Amino acid sequence: MDWQIRLMRYEDLSAITNVECTALHISKEKSRNTSFLEIALINNPNGCLVGVSGGCIVGYIITMITGNVGWIGSIEVSLSQGGNGMKLALLNEAIKLLSKKAAVTAIQLPNESIRFIQKCIELGFQLVEPQIVLSKKTKLLSSFKEKNVVSILELEETFGVTNIITLMAEKKLGKIITLETEKTPAGKLLLETQPRRLNSSTGYSLITFGNVIRNLTAQPLKTILTIAGKEAMKLNSETLYIALNGFYRNELQILIECGWKVVKISQRLIYKKSVSSYKQTLAKPFIDISQWTL
Repeated sequence: MDWQIRLMRYEDLSAITNVECTALHISKEKSRNTSFLEIALINNPNGCLVGVSGGCIVGYIITMITGNVGWIGSIEVSLSQGGNGMKLALLNEAIKLLSKKAAVTAIQLPNESIRFIQKCIELGFQLVEPQIVLSKKTKLLSSFKEKNVVSILELEETFGVTNIITLMAEKKLGKIITLETEKTPAGKLLLETQPRRLNSSTGYSLITFGNVIRNLTAQPLKTILTIAGKEAMKLNSETLYIALNGFYRNELQILIECGWKVVKISQRLIYKKSVSSYKQTLAKPFIDISQWTL
């Protein structure tokens, strides 16, 4: 093995964007906004790693921790210098680090990543629910009237979103949207206000992290998305994107009936040793509307 793995540093960010451009065959003009990578480093400085060969960074892995969930985000390696061996080594090391800090270790991968999904299963991950990305035109969202939400539940930090969305808002990467009931908050999410890639279109907005009280009518969810849609319109965004886990079948059906369109499906995998803790987290009466990736 002619390469080594070490913790990521802030001074590595420029090299990391170069690796990503090489691995994904994109120009530097469309590289990642490093401000989002900084968020991951602040959130979990001892869980973001780089692979080094010949003194140069040729691979990296981003991880974050929200609540009791440690999730694995981007993994990219320059194939000409590192190959799949480094990719799996980075993944194995990230699993070890996250398992020490979080009750649940998770990763989400696009459907087309069939080979890597297979590798993750071989490493001890278990396929659970699909992650559904939906979109809706903001002008359609803004036409709905917000309704008062009544809830006897108190919003809990089930998915640990407050710290991360507060940090992203402080870094001017997003705006916090809250839903208030008569007595207590019923929902909280982050609407991104900066593009993730340089020179990218600003005609859309993403909801990155969110936690909303769950009920049969999905009224809290529909209402906070209406509020988010109106805020997105102020940013001149034509489309709003959210991600909802397949576990929330009722909410997915309701949103689709309200005009939301399914645009992408990814697969969520949970490290087998943490599946039980993951199921306990999902069983709570709150909806996770987090993208789980930066």
